[in-house]
Amino acid sequence: MVTLITFITGVFLWLIYGIYLQALPIILANSVTLLFNLIILWLKIKYR
Repeated sequence: MVTLITFITGVFLWLIYGIYLQALPIILANSVTLLFNLIILWLKIKYR
């Protein structure tokens, strides 16, 4: 669980960096990754 939260934090920071640079590939890739990993985190908490 700690590893997943750390990964999500890193992806979120990359997303912020992509927004800062206005780099669409970084924004899109990290948005999709963040979305899927938040779903995984939610399911891990729900079915714990």
